[in-house]
Amino acid sequence: MSLRARLIAGMVVVVVALAAAGWITVASTRGHLVEQVDEQLRGLGGFGRFGIAVPSWAGDRPDGGVPPDFADLLDGDIRDGDIQDGDIQDGDIDAVESRDRPPSPVWIGVLSDDGTVTTLSSPTFGDDQPAPDTTEVAGLLEDVEDPDGTLLTVDSDPAGVRYRLRVLTSPNDDAVRLVALPLDDVDAAARRLAVVVAAVTTGAGLVLVFVIGAVVRLGVTPLRRMTRAATVIADGDLSHRVTHGDSHTEADQLGAALNRMMGTIEEAFDAKDATEQRLRRFVADASHELRTPTSTIRGYAELYRLGGLADRAAMDDAMQATEQEAARLGRLVEDLLLLARTDRGRPLDATPVDLSAVAADAVRNVGVAHGTHTVELDVVEGAVVTGDPDRLRQVIGNLVDNAVQHTPDGTTVRVGTTVDDGHVEVRVSDNGPGIPSHVGAQVFARFWRADESRTRASGGSGLGLSIVQSIVEAHGGDVALFPTPGGGATFLVRLRQASAVARAHHDRAPVLGHPTG
Repeated sequence: MSLRARLIAGMVVVVVALAAAGWITVASTRGHLVEQVDEQLRGLGGFGRFGIAVPSWAGDRPDGGVPPDFADLLDGDIRDGDIQDGDIQDGDIDAVESRDRPPSPVWIGVLSDDGTVTTLSSPTFGDDQPAPDTTEVAGLLEDVEDPDGTLLTVDSDPAGVRYRLRVLTSPNDDAVRLVALPLDDVDAAARRLAVVVAAVTTGAGLVLVFVIGAVVRLGVTPLRRMTRAATVIADGDLSHRVTHGDSHTEADQLGAALNRMMGTIEEAFDAKDATEQRLRRFVADASHELRTPTSTIRGYAELYRLGGLADRAAMDDAMQATEQEAARLGRLVEDLLLLARTDRGRPLDATPVDLSAVAADAVRNVGVAHGTHTVELDVVEGAVVTGDPDRLRQVIGNLVDNAVQHTPDGTTVRVGTTVDDGHVEVRVSDNGPGIPSHVGAQVFARFWRADESRTRASGGSGLGLSIVQSIVEAHGGDVALFPTPGGGATFLVRLRQASAVARAHHDRAPVLGHPTG
């Protein structure tokens, strides 16, 4: 069963429970009020509590006499208590008139042996107050063996008023007395209570309908939208999102959280796809780079095996070429191993390193190996960082080698260090042809070459700048490329400066800023 159906079923159960509680309340209250009327009837007792005049039937008795207890009635002098139980016999009463007394709701009657009911006193509340239906009274008492104390509810004649009637008998005679009180007030109170209960139940039902509607609108409907969205996402559309409002309800918060989660998942899948694509390119490029030296070495080996290197000079040339290709193969393997170690996040050494001294060493080495370029050095003191000395030397060395190898002879290469806002910056710039602006960060891609012919005349592996980026990021820094003013390319490495304590304890040799050519 859906949540909507369960909410509606719960609402129906609550409404039914409220209606049942209201019906029980009305019935209980009516019963309590009727019980109070019964107590009033029990308190009325017998006929002696009412003054009754019997003016005309004394001479009609069979013996022509008058019962001794009724002697005072003939004189018309009657007082409360003058008539006792047993004084009235069947057939003695032809007409009964009540003494003038305050208005009373009580009805009094006598049930004769033949089943007829004679009214002795009618209610005096209003002239139109109907008396109990005596026919119904006689019918209800026909099958009652001992009617004394019996309580009955009867209608009036004409109908419209209900009476609560009590039956009284006396051990002194066979007369059956009847005393009744109207239930007008009881019925009116019960009707008012029923109206109130019905109104309260209806109001509660309407409130429940409103509440259930609000719950469905704010809770169930968003959940159904989320279910549909989750189905679409499960079918493969990771860009689909859950539609939700801006309120602070749990459903909207869940929708927003699901959207954030799906954004993260989509980014993760995109990153995974990009990583797989880079891996495929990397494997293809590595295979391409490894194929040339291995093919060269294998070719010379086959040439030797077939006797093609018979003279000494040819053998020397073949061995020299084999050595060069083996060295190149070794550099490529070392570069790949270094990238693999940095990708795995292997810990690096953490010692104070003076980048000004490292830059000076790199400039000195390049000046010896490449006399065709002008290399200038401009460094400052305090350019100390915490890191791996060998790897940081490799960073600056690769940047300087890259600038020399990819610029024509006579190009000026400038290497400098600065300290700025707690960071050390190493800048390697040249005034050569520069790098096209559309290349951007591709220069740091593995095996990327600006020369589309992928020439290897320089002997590079295509991993130099990738190694620079990996090492710098492993040290918590960053590297960027931007054009040199006036032409050329500039690489900027930015690392966090070592603490003052580390700089103070670092024994740094003095570095002179001078051009090296």
